[in-house]
Amino acid sequence: MQSHIEINPDNYRHSLLSLPLHEKIISLSVYIKSKLLSLLPTTIDDFDNHHPFQELVDENNISKEDSENITHELFFDFKKMLDLQFYSDEHKIDTIDKLANFLASELECIWHPKTPKQIEKIETEPKNWPWDLPKSPPEQKVKRPIIFLLSSPRSGSTISRLILGAHPQLFSPPELHLLPFSSMGERESQINKHDFQYMRAGPIEALIELHGWDWCQANDFYTQQVKNDLPVSEFYQYLIESCGDRILVDKTPTYAYHPKWLTRAEDVFENAKYIFLTRHPYGMINSFVKLRMKYAARGLFGQTDDNPWRLAEKWWYAGNKNITDFFENIPESKRRFIRYEDVVSNTESIFSEICHFLNIDFSSNILNPYDNLSQGMLNGAGDPNIGLRNKIDASLHDAWKKTPPPQQLSEETQALAEAFQYSLP
Repeated sequence: MQSHIEINPDNYRHSLLSLPLHEKIISLSVYIKSKLLSLLPTTIDDFDNHHPFQELVDENNISKEDSENITHELFFDFKKMLDLQFYSDEHKIDTIDKLANFLASELECIWHPKTPKQIEKIETEPKNWPWDLPKSPPEQKVKRPIIFLLSSPRSGSTISRLILGAHPQLFSPPELHLLPFSSMGERESQINKHDFQYMRAGPIEALIELHGWDWCQANDFYTQQVKNDLPVSEFYQYLIESCGDRILVDKTPTYAYHPKWLTRAEDVFENAKYIFLTRHPYGMINSFVKLRMKYAARGLFGQTDDNPWRLAEKWWYAGNKNITDFFENIPESKRRFIRYEDVVSNTESIFSEICHFLNIDFSSNILNPYDNLSQGMLNGAGDPNIGLRNKIDASLHDAWKKTPPPQQLSEETQALAEAFQYSLP
C-alpha cells in the first residue's frame, strides 16, 4: 500500500471553498489520487487522471467485493470531507478527472450559488403529477387507530419517528409509502415505473421487526401480497393487528405533496390522528440542499427547479401548505402541530403533550430514542445520517444560521413561515 496525504476534513473543505473552480478541480484531483493510492496496490506512474477506475481494478486483479469496498470508502470519505450526500449512481463516475470536475461543480453550486430570482408562485397541486392518484375509497374503513406524522422532508421527521417509536405503546417503522395506493400490486407497478425501489424497504423492515423474521421471510410475505394484489387498506390492517397493543405510526413525508394523497387518510381510516411537524424554512432548505435531494426526488413529486436552493424552498412551501390546508378539515381533537426546533430542544415537554393527545401515558424512554434500537429501525428511507448519532442533538435546532439561503424567500413562503411563528432574519 502507498502512503497518501493526511488531510483534516474541516480544514480541507474550507480551503477548497476559497478556491476558484479550476483550482478546486486541480486540488480535488490530487486528493482523489492520493486516496486511491491508499486503497490500491499500484504506483503513481501506473495511471493518470483519465485512467478508468475499472481498468485499475482489472490490472491489479482486485475482486468485485474489494472494488465495491474501495468505492464505498472513497465516497464515504467525500461525504465526511465535503459535508454532502452522494447517491449510488454517482459511484459509476469512472475517472479521477471526471470525479474531480463533478465534486468541484457540486461544491460551487451549493456553497457559492448565484443569487437566484425570487419565486413568484409555487404550485401545491401540480398539473403534471406523474403518479396515479388514488381510486375509490375501500368499502370498509380501517377502524383501529393509526398515527400519521406529516411533514416536508428534512424537517426532523426521522428523529421524531424514533422518539415516538421509543414509547412502549407505539410502533414507528421506517417510511411505509403505502397511503397513496389502492392495492399492493398497483403500488409495485408505480414503484417500478418510477424506479423508486427504496419504497419497498419500510414495509419489509416493519414485518421483520413485528414478527422477528429474517429479510427473506419478510420479503417473501411482502412479495406474496403484491402477487395477490392485496388492497393497501388490508395490508395496513395486517400491520396494525400485528402491532398488538401498540399503535402504528406512519411517517412518510411524500404524502404531503399532493392534496389527494393526504385526504386519502380520511378515506381509509376511521380513527386516524395527525401530527404536523414543521421546521424553520432556512433549516429545511439548507439541509435539503446539502443532502442534494434534487437528485433523490428527480422531479417526481411535483416540484422542479434547476437551482437547488429554489427547489428546496418549493418543497418546504408545497408540503407545509398542503398539510396546513388538510388540517383545516380535520377536527382539532385529531390533529396537533409541533416544530422541529422544539422537538430537539424541549423534547420532554413537547412529547408529554403529544402523549396526552394520543391518550397514552408519558414514557421516559422517548428521551433516549437510540437505546435498544434495532438496525432495522434505522434502515429504509429517511435521514441517511440518523445512525451517526446516539442521542437527540439540541444544537441542530439553529444550525441553519451558519448558511442561510442565498435567495429572498417568496412572499408565499414568508407568510407561511410567519404563521408558524418563525422569524426570517
